[in-house]
Amino acid sequence: MEGKVSILAWPGYVEDGSNDPAVDWVSDFEKETKCEVTSKTYGTSDEAFNLAKTGDYDVVVASGDLTARMVASKEAVEVNTDLIPNYAKVFDFLKDQEWNTFDGKHYGVPHGYGADLLMYNADEVSPAPTSWSAVFEPDGWPSTRARSRPTTRRSTSPTLRCT
Repeated sequence: MEGKVSILAWPGYVEDGSNDPAVDWVSDFEKETKCEVTSKTYGTSDEAFNLAKTGDYDVVVASGDLTARMVASKEAVEVNTDLIPNYAKVFDFLKDQEWNTFDGKHYGVPHGYGADLLMYNADEVSPAPTSWSAVFEPDGWPSTRARSRPTTRRSTSPTLRCT
């Protein structure tokens, strides 16, 4: 209840109208709650992990690998989902997943899902991929068979860090 919240997030997650005036949830949040929002964006999970360790952020929007690292290093605290009025409306298949729940404790709140698209150059890749095994191992980590490897696991979920 200090009247301010500091958020560390992927680009595009904390929209205040500065990128696109039509996309601004921060201003209404600030007016409604009288809580000032400050934010910083990051480009990789490694960068976010190092920034999160400073203790300067109340909320970290984290991918699954970052959440796991923060929990393991005691940089994240459990989220009391009972205090989140809309938590019951989150799709059940997004809750209690390995990327935001550890030892039965929630460290993140899933906020959505979407399609992961696999694109390739048919002139250079033959035969055509028929599954994600061309890019990811069965456990979700990047495959050594992929030409360019993602830097994070595919799942995302915001993680809260209280200071």
